[in-house]
Amino acid sequence: MRDPLSETPIPAVDGTAPVIPFPSHLARPSNLPRFAEAQVAPRRDETLVEKLNRALADIASIRRPLEGM
Repeated sequence: MRDPLSETPIPAVDGTAPVIPFPSHLARPSNLPRFAEAQVAPRRDETLVEKLNRALADIASIRRPLEGM
């Protein structure tokens, strides 16, 4: 049985794609993000599921070197 995918030609990469300039009306300081004004979410407590997942990951990382001995 013949594989139809192996007979499909691979399209050539076109390195002559036109370069589209960034619109100058959008390149103004008012449109740039203001990182200093960004709101940062307050740190929240870990849920029980997250604590369990972290504990299991810690146990797995300890067991890996021991299994090689």
